[in-house]
Parts: sequence; C-alpha cells; structure tokens
Amino acid sequence: MTGAAAAWHRLGATLGAHGERNVAIVLGVATAVWLLDVLVPTFGQIPQWDETGYMRSGWRLVDEGALRDLAWGPFISFVYGLAYLAFQESPNWFVWTAAGGRLATYVLFCLGMYLCSRTLSDEPARSPAAGSAARHAALVIGLTWPLAASFFAGWNSSDFLFIALSALALSRLLAWLSDRSLRHLLWGSVLVGLAGLTRPDGLILLATFVVMAFATAAREGRTLRPPGWRKLLAASLLPGVLVIGGYQTVYGTATGGWGTGVMARTYTAFEQGHGVIFRERYPDQVTMVAGYDDVRASFGTRADNGASVLRAIARNPVAFAERLAYGVADMPLKFTRAFGGPLTVVLLFLAARGAVLLWRSTERWKLVVMVGWHFHVLSYFVTFWRPGYVRFAFVALALLAGHGAVAIVRNWRDWRETVPAALVLLGTAAWLWWDAEGTLWSDPGVRISHVGPALGLGMALWLPTLAVRRRLRPHGTLPGLLAALVAVSAVAAAAGRSPTDLLSPRVGLSPEEGAVVAATRDVPPGVHIATAGARVPTAARRPVRDVGGLMRMPVSRSGFDRWERTTDAGAVYLHPWLHLRYGEWFEFLLATFRNDPTWVTAFSDPAAHTWLFVRRPLLDVEDVWNSQVPALRSDFDVFVLDRLLVYVKHGAPSTRTSMRCEREGGAKRFFVHVAPVDTSLLPAGRRTASMNFRFERNGFQAADGRCVAMRALPGYEIDYIETGQYIPGDRRLWEGRIEFDDGRPAGPG
Repeated sequence: MTGAAAAWHRLGATLGAHGERNVAIVLGVATAVWLLDVLVPTFGQIPQWDETGYMRSGWRLVDEGALRDLAWGPFISFVYGLAYLAFQESPNWFVWTAAGGRLATYVLFCLGMYLCSRTLSDEPARSPAAGSAARHAALVIGLTWPLAASFFAGWNSSDFLFIALSALALSRLLAWLSDRSLRHLLWGSVLVGLAGLTRPDGLILLATFVVMAFATAAREGRTLRPPGWRKLLAASLLPGVLVIGGYQTVYGTATGGWGTGVMARTYTAFEQGHGVIFRERYPDQVTMVAGYDDVRASFGTRADNGASVLRAIARNPVAFAERLAYGVADMPLKFTRAFGGPLTVVLLFLAARGAVLLWRSTERWKLVVMVGWHFHVLSYFVTFWRPGYVRFAFVALALLAGHGAVAIVRNWRDWRETVPAALVLLGTAAWLWWDAEGTLWSDPGVRISHVGPALGLGMALWLPTLAVRRRLRPHGTLPGLLAALVAVSAVAAAAGRSPTDLLSPRVGLSPEEGAVVAATRDVPPGVHIATAGARVPTAARRPVRDVGGLMRMPVSRSGFDRWERTTDAGAVYLHPWLHLRYGEWFEFLLATFRNDPTWVTAFSDPAAHTWLFVRRPLLDVEDVWNSQVPALRSDFDVFVLDRLLVYVKHGAPSTRTSMRCEREGGAKRFFVHVAPVDTSLLPAGRRTASMNFRFERNGFQAADGRCVAMRALPGYEIDYIETGQYIPGDRRLWEGRIEFDDGRPAGPG
C-alpha cells in the first residue's frame, strides 16, 4: 500500500468511526467560515432595535443587576451578558459582544441539528446504510441550506436562539421515542424552559412537549398506568416549570413586580401587526407603527380591552377575519423569503417525500411529533407573520428532507421517483433563470441567478455518494464529506459570500463609532441620549430616550418646544436612518441645535448625516463642586446646573474610594419629585413628576475620588424639587427640598 493510499485509509477509518459527528463538525466550521461576515458583524450590521436591545439588557444585567421580565427574553440577556463579561473592558465591546452572542447561538444551532439528525433511524427504508445516509443527508441539508437561502443574513437573536433551543429539545423528544428513557424528557423539558425564557412561544412549546410525551406514550398503554403517568408528567413538565417559575420568582423578589409582561407584549404585537399585514396601505411609513390609529379604531384601545387580544378580536370579529385572510394569502411569500426564494420548492419537495416515507413506515409517530412540535406558530395568525417565524420549522424540514433525498437516490431507477424530482429541479432552475435580474428575497443584497446551478453542481457531486456509501465502507464518510464541502463552497461562492471579509477591520470604521467615542467622553454616565434606535447610546453605555413620538408629528416649532420642555435627555444623536425616514425633522433639529448656544456639537460627519449634540452644562459637570454653591447640603451635596441635578459626595481620595461609591448602590435608591409651576403639564391628579434612579445607572466616580450622580430635569419652569435617598420598603436615609425663584434655586437647604 502506497503512502497516499495508507493516508487515505487512515483518514477514512478515522472519519468513519464517528461519521455523523465529524460531518457535523466539519460542515459547521466550513459554513461558519463562509458566514463570518454575518457571525462577526461590523458596527453598522448590528440592528438598531432588537439585537441592540438584547445586548443592552446583557450589559445592564452584568453592571447593574437589572433583570428583564419574562416577555422580553431574559435568557438572551444571560447569553449576551456572558459575552459582555468577556469583552467589557474593550472600547469595542459592543461589536465583540454581538459576535460572541451570534457565535454562541450558531454553535447551539449546529448542535441541535446534529442531535436531531442522530435520531433518524434505519427503519423507514429498512436498511442500515439508508439510515446512515439519511443522517448524513439531513446534516448536509441543515448546515448547507442556510448559505443558499441567506438564512442568517437578517440576524435576529431571539429567533435563532429559539430555533437552536427548540431543535435541542426536539432531539430529546425524538430520542425518547426510540428508547423510552425518561432522562431525554428531563433534558428536553429543561431546554423548553430555556426556550420559554427566550420567547413567549416557549410557554406554548412546553405544553406541546408534555402533550407529545403523553400522546406517544399512550400507544404503549403501560406508561400511563400509575405510577408511570406520574413519572412521565414529572419528567416532561416539572423541569420546564422550575426553570421558568424559578426565574419568575427571582425576578419578582428582586424587582417587586410579579407580572410576566406576556399579555402586554402580545397586545403590542397585535397592534404592530396591522401595519405589517396591510403594509400596502401605508407606503413610505414605518409599518410597525403606521397602522396604530386604524387598529385602534377597529378593535379599540389597549385600555378598552384590558391588554387582551381575545377581547379585541371579539369586539370586531369581521375586521379580524379580513386581517386573517390577508395574512394567510401572504404565507407563500413568507415561505419563499424564509427558505431561499425558488429553492423553497426543492426543500419542501424533499421534505414531503421524507414525510411520505415516514408515514408508510412504523415510525409515523416521528412525523406526528415533527409536525405537532410547531403548533406554537399558529399564534402568529393572531399577531403577524414574518419570515423569521417561518424559519422555526427549518430543522424539522431538514430532517424530513434528509429521508426524502435518500429515498429518491436509492430508487433512482423508478420513474415515480425520478420524474417528479426532475420536474421540480427543472422548474426551480427555470424560476431561478427567469428571475435572473432579481434578488434573493430574504436578502436584497444577494444575487440568486447562479445559486441554482451551483446548488445543482454541489448536489451532482454529493448525492451519488449516498447511493454508493455501502460499497465504499470504511471510506464512505470521506467521499460524502468531501462532496458536501464542495457543495458548501459552490453555494457560498454563488451567493457572493467570502471568508476574506473577516480579514478586513471589523471595528473603528464607521462614523457611528466616532459618535460612540464622543458620547463616552462628553455625556456623563446616567444622562439620556435622545435618538431613534439605541445602537450608539448602548455602545456608549448610556440610557436612551426615543424620539419616535416627536418624529411622527408634523414638523413644528411648538411641537419641538413641548418635547424639549418635557424630555430629560442631555444629548441628541442624529443619524442616517432618521435623515432617510424623517428628512424634514432631521433638517429642523440639525438647524435648531447648531444655532442654539446651550447645545454643543460633540461629533459631526455631515457626509454621513451623523451628528451628536450635548447640552453645554454637561461638559462642566466635574468642576461644579469647585465653581458653584450647592442648592442642598446633606449626605450628598446637590447642585442645580441648568437642567441637571448633580449629586456629589465628598471624601478623601484613597484606594478604597471606589468601594465606598459602590455602597451608594445596591438596595439604595435616589428619589426625585419635581413640581412644575404649571401642573397642567402633568397627568391629571398629580402635583409632582417622579424621576427616581439608581446610582449604578446614573452615577460614577470622579477623577478626584468623589461619588457623583446626575439626573436630567425636564424643561418646564420648576416650583420646587424634593430629593434624597431611601431603601425601598424600609426608610429614607436623607432628604431635602430645593425651592426655585424665577427659575433659579433659592439657596442652600
């Protein structure tokens, strides 16, 4: 045996020893390399709202101990919190934390795909070789298709983490069907519980998990006899309930609020869905909010319905039926956007062939489980659908498609297999070439005209290995794996992806990152930055105030003056999205802040339509105790600096100063009650506006060791301010009152 032949034999034997595992590792890594531009994003590739919000919650979880309610995915906060711990000292923590969260989610997705593929058995085709080939095929389809379909391009952390956890839980349920070991149900229930802490859908998924466990056990009868049914219930339900209920207990104990927020968030999605479903009625508008007036006219307000979607539907079932019909009619478009335009036809055809194979075998319960597992997605007919929700079914489709691909290849001489397959492939190729001037619907930046031929070339190299795997043993895994890698590379190249993208710098390139540097330098901790989206304020670790409400009003000086009087923002960030969406307001605000001497331009890039304005007094905060007399003397000296309260605690600088400042946080809170001269500016029945805060969020240690905290004040004329520190449910530590005379503090109190 020559050296090359011996090396080939050793490599084949090594790969064959753990065939599916090695295929999963190699394909997962290869696909990740082609997806590095997505998995390691630049600053501008991170979405302004969802993912930024998740990273914000991760940062606040670590730095402030802030917990999210159940409706807003606390497990995502945990994942990004772990990533933040690794990169919190980096000036580019925002980008690297996003990359860490995405890579962790991708690894979980690959693991879920691998564990699900391991549950495919030899029984449907009654051949051990076919079972192994089906597992191999499911892995290749599951880890290659996302490249052709730009599956991960529109990244949404909530969606993909939920898909990964759902796949891991599904693998345990399918494993339970094979060997009836309760440990699979125990782990599956834990994973479903984590899915419930990722998206509210997980609550429905937990019920589905329990029902599926009982339904599959009932066919054997003996499992449902006492004490069997009690063990089954405990294994399938209790771990998930403990995960979700345990977090809710911690959240309620720490925050004092026991609400889950699920009803409120579902109602918000219901209102947002009106503009999404009837988007053609709202051209050139933000669809998520464009339909608010119409949906409230048809179904009533949130207050009218007590935040109950069912009550809103009952108020006008005819209008909901019209909305439901529009949503159903739009489903084909959602499917094609989710799975790669014309390539969706191939995936669904292979999955349908695999479903027929399973139904005709003794493993039809696996098909029942794969279909029933996605019962939770029906809830989106109540709110709204988007392509990301359709992708929840991808893992099950890939598993079925693995069986379907093997069935077609093994029976290629049967015209009943080859003719339909040939028609589907020819039809898909024709569709791709006909749409040669178009773009891939799920990612407008990706051309699809050559993905079809590339996919065909890859399959031409890969599919025959499924038919001859038995003859190639022990080398069967190696040719199949090499052919699969060729398929991955061909599809990725045709989709315009390149691993060399990571060789270019990922940080410090955009004007937004310049604004982050300026915000970190000139906006003190705790001072709000007013903008739309939260990318720059979050990267600067500053709180944010949304200007969306202002932007949706007609441009007027009076509207701006009212907003400025009531906002507590100490900085305003204008960026390209605002210029594109609200051009008139953008130009108005730009002119106003540039000509107002009370605002300072901290950063500007006119070519990129990027500006950061900061209130002038904020630049002098760290010198206020040397230049002014405090308006209130107590445990903290309190200064009033224009529209800013500054709390200063003096102390000799020492190595233990930071520890002393940390003691101002924890259970302690600052209370601020602001009484305007014109009480009509407040909600009916209220005489003061409460603006309480925590030192962890609004405080910092000055260079000379002082503990400093700040709270921006509203712009209206103030009568008096009551402020101090307290421990919730216990006592006030200190308090005082600042009287105002002609808009100025009357003197030390």
